[in-house]
Amino acid sequence: MPAINHHGDLALSWQTLWVGPLLCDSHVGRPQDVSDQLRPMLERHRALWKGKPAHFYADSGSSAGVYLNAIAAGGGHDTVSDNQWPGPLERAAQALPASAWQENGGTAHALLRHQPAGRNAPQLFAVSRRRDGLFDHYGFIACDDAPTDAARVGERHHLKGDQEQLFSEVLNGLDLHRPPCLALIANQIYYLIAALAYDLMGAIKLLDLTDDCQGWRIRTLMKKLVLLPGRMAWRSRQWVARVRVPGAWLCWWQRWAQRVWPTNGLGRPRWLWPAADAPAKRALAPTSAPADAGPGGAWSADRRTPQEKLSFGRNSIGCPPRTQPFADFNLPARPFARSNRQVGASQFFAGLKAEWGKSRDQRPLRQKVSRQSRDSSPLWLQN
Repeated sequence: MPAINHHGDLALSWQTLWVGPLLCDSHVGRPQDVSDQLRPMLERHRALWKGKPAHFYADSGSSAGVYLNAIAAGGGHDTVSDNQWPGPLERAAQALPASAWQENGGTAHALLRHQPAGRNAPQLFAVSRRRDGLFDHYGFIACDDAPTDAARVGERHHLKGDQEQLFSEVLNGLDLHRPPCLALIANQIYYLIAALAYDLMGAIKLLDLTDDCQGWRIRTLMKKLVLLPGRMAWRSRQWVARVRVPGAWLCWWQRWAQRVWPTNGLGRPRWLWPAADAPAKRALAPTSAPADAGPGGAWSADRRTPQEKLSFGRNSIGCPPRTQPFADFNLPARPFARSNRQVGASQFFAGLKAEWGKSRDQRPLRQKVSRQSRDSSPLWLQN
């Protein structure tokens, strides 16, 4: 059954598991219990901190006995806020002797054991008590069996606020407060992509940026890494993308481009028609290429390939078989050449003009070669 919030609206729950500064796992759903994914998340990722010094933090939504069992099974140190069922704990705290309390700046601290419903063993709690008028106010933190100082447990548990700030940063920085889709599966994919994007930018910050940049929030990272000013220009018969980056990051961008950006091979691009369509296109393609055309050749007349392929030197992009004329591929109707000599281009476009030089009423609209179709063609980006 879907969960309904206190306003009577359909509510979604985004449960997250953080390991250090990175979002390790998340789940978007409509649960009756906001921590129903805690146990499967711990089982999937327990190996990340097993055998290493670690401290597990959780809020009061994970303070039920069944969740405390799962947390304690992992070993190590843990603290969990507990303010959902304070009645039994308050009675146990009031029964403690005066010698069990330690005063610290107007707040008294003590340790007690209590076995909540669903817990398979007594649980240790750190209790804080402060006087407000005529009444005492209590706070409870479930912890492992190692601590002996209740005040130190509270101080350590307050560090959970840093992780909560990270969760708030994801919601605010990526604008995830309101799910954008009507379907639950669409929202799950949307939030999964957002989590991957956050981890990617966080990893770049940790691995590649200096110590001065470690305090940057997600919006600053997006401004520096994603929203970059650029300019497209038509140079030497090809599209060139010029991106402006900060001068301090120039070396990083050069290393990134050398590692992941595709590079162009030698020669000119060529268009290979499918074998089934070869007779109809034979008149449109040049019949030969000069010797200096490079390994890519000119717009080649080779039609032996079973599918169409746009090749730029040694790099190629495969395209699914098509039966429409060349204009339907929305490619730039201009030759790609290394010099002012249009190798084979005059023959190609002469045949193209003869093929499509019919009246406007005799050919479909999608087969027209216009300035709009040329300008909206795919762009070859050159770093």
